Amino acid sequence: MELFTEAWNDLSPLEKADSLFEAAKQAANDGLDQIAVGYFIQSLNLYRGHNHTPGIAAALVRLGYLAGWADFGDGLDMFTRKRTLGEEAVMQYRDLGDKGGLADALCMLSAVEPNETAMEQLEEALALSEESGDKHRMARTVMSLGNRMALSQNREQATKYKEQAVTLARESGDKSLLATALFSLAIGAGEAKEAEYLEECLTLRRELGQKKRMAETLGLLARCRHYQNDPAKQEAYEWENLAVCREIGSDLWASSSLDRLAEFARGRGDEERAAALEAESHALHPAEEMDQAAQAAFEKALKSNDQEAMQNVLKRMFPARAKKQKR
Repeated sequence: MELFTEAWNDLSPLEKADSLFEAAKQAANDGLDQIAVGYFIQSLNLYRGHNHTPGIAAALVRLGYLAGWADFGDGLDMFTRKRTLGEEAVMQYRDLGDKGGLADALCMLSAVEPNETAMEQLEEALALSEESGDKHRMARTVMSLGNRMALSQNREQATKYKEQAVTLARESGDKSLLATALFSLAIGAGEAKEAEYLEECLTLRRELGQKKRMAETLGLLARCRHYQNDPAKQEAYEWENLAVCREIGSDLWASSSLDRLAEFARGRGDEERAAALEAESHALHPAEEMDQAAQAAFEKALKSNDQEAMQNVLKRMFPARAKKQKR
């Protein structure tokens, strides 16, 4: 969306805020997270300046979903940032009496809450979503419940929620939401089902032009267990993944893809090609020394399903910094 044209000066402050908000949504859809955050923050500041509570709350939720994917320049770790944004959004929507918006804010906030609190928030969000009858919102809520159940190792219930999310997303007609629900359902699915869900997800994301989400899906397909006896297919997905990562300017993801392609080359006995790919990967994103103690603590927390401990370890591993992408 083109901004700051000659007509820009003729817009009212709230019209400018709305334009920035729409531009931010488009940037996020294109995988340009840093740009999206910049536009959302500008939009939020304009909404705040005119006490436009619906706009403030909506921008807070959108920023919350980007909390771990861009540099906010606030010195906060991603969990503290998301919780700060989420708590304010919940408060704003409660004051407004906007039940649908409140459901969205609760889903966003629940991602960083301890399990018991998160389940209470998600159950409230589900009741609010069902009351509204909005299948789009219901799909997002049950998908959040499924993701939380998966973290809690309740895989059977997680699958039921995720399957329900896919059904609701299909009924809503929202292709982007359906792709997200299919991607979520693929995680932890059996080999054939994992491939089936990811293939449909990729088709939708290609159609929608969601480059970052395409890279995310291609990366999983390149590692899909269903194709483990077809390395040529896996490698083809990885090459496409690399091309998309370069297109969206993600050096980190491109580096990871290059490392994976080096593994394929080495598997064919082409050591020279593998070394060249690894050198290119290192030039893009030099490997950082792993904190072995933190890694061990994270694995212990993961096995014990202690989500609070997992968050504490991740804060230690990624202190006050986001996953930046070069633009």
